[in-house]
Amino acid sequence: MRTEDCELARQALAGKPSAFAELVDRYRDAVCAVAYHYLGSFEDTQDAAQEAFVQAYLHLKRLCDPERFAPWLKRIAANTSADFLRRRGDTLLSWDALPESAKPCRNPSPDEDMDRVAARMLVREALDRLSDKTRLTVTLFYIDGYSHAEIAGFLEVPVETVRSRLKRAKKQLQEEMITMVTDVLQEEKAEPEFTKDVVKEAMRLGEEARRYLAMDKAVEHYDEALTAIEKLEPSTENLRLKMRALACKGLSREKKTTSPFQAWA
Repeated sequence: MRTEDCELARQALAGKPSAFAELVDRYRDAVCAVAYHYLGSFEDTQDAAQEAFVQAYLHLKRLCDPERFAPWLKRIAANTSADFLRRRGDTLLSWDALPESAKPCRNPSPDEDMDRVAARMLVREALDRLSDKTRLTVTLFYIDGYSHAEIAGFLEVPVETVRSRLKRAKKQLQEEMITMVTDVLQEEKAEPEFTKDVVKEAMRLGEEARRYLAMDKAVEHYDEALTAIEKLEPSTENLRLKMRALACKGLSREKKTTSPFQAWA
């Protein structure tokens, strides 16, 4: 029996890695589809998808409505793609609005299969002929055969809208090209190892986050202790307590400042 997204999200938030792994398995191709839709490059797609899932795990507490996990994840994937484009010096626009100079176009390396590279280029050119919304719908449908209802939930549109977009796409793309789109997208989708790597990285950063927040709490406690000590009668013992509290506070701040988690704060 399939466990609902909302229940898996709650279990993941409660510290159950297998629940988060199931969510990654369920949506890894959808998130890769969103990343590919915006980035237009298979080379960057899986890196962006992994980062999106890690961000989702670290911010699960911000998911106000677990019933809407899928569209929430889709927005994180879009935002992560925007970050990748900014690093490349581009801006997140629809693919239609990107100038040709901003669209990925690279020479294949000597060890790449030329037929595979040519197929990728043909598929991207074919998808470019579709509207922005239709392109994303087509990518979701053919990358892993998501149902119309699943795509509708992910994109927050009616099922009939998904059907009409796919119908329009089939009219615009010849049957031979539909087959090539399916083959290329499925060939480039994430391997099962992707889930293992995502969960491992998410758990590592989650633990760093907990340590970071613990140090933050420690600094607050030492501040409270120092305030209390200041109200005591001056004495050698109280001075010793104050020096110890200051030393411990300084050590906690030093560890907090040098924590690698600060990039995620």
